[in-house]
Amino acid sequence: MPTDISLEFDVRTTSQDADIRVILFGDGKSTNPDAEGCQSSGYELVFGGWKNQLSVICRAGQTDGGHQRARRDWPVVPERTYHFYVTRKDGVLSWYIDGHEMMSWSDPDPLSGTGHEAFAFDGGQTEVFFDNLVIGPYHL
Repeated sequence: MPTDISLEFDVRTTSQDADIRVILFGDGKSTNPDAEGCQSSGYELVFGGWKNQLSVICRAGQTDGGHQRARRDWPVVPERTYHFYVTRKDGVLSWYIDGHEMMSWSDPDPLSGTGHEAFAFDGGQTEVFFDNLVIGPYHL
């Protein structure tokens, strides 16, 4: 996975509990047992996590919350399709939903290289549907 990327896709869940998760720059092997913090090997973007109470960006292996950015004011609406657009340019990770900035964070030591070249979706214990995935070089 190149260090400067953009990706976009559509996503929806049928669950009130939401828990839409995207992992970027991971190792393609690790899993998150949904413990506290970020247990994955890459960046984890969580929309409506913790029973639709919290959305976060967190960085590989952080515990005790480990959230670089968090917000509680944008819950997931079940059955609604959302359009995600995520970029990373020069270490700045930016996340947009339906054309609105969800959150962004500048990583002072961006994940890259061996062990940080995979991408994944996850819905935790909920039913989540992903569609229309496009991954490419950074563009805004």
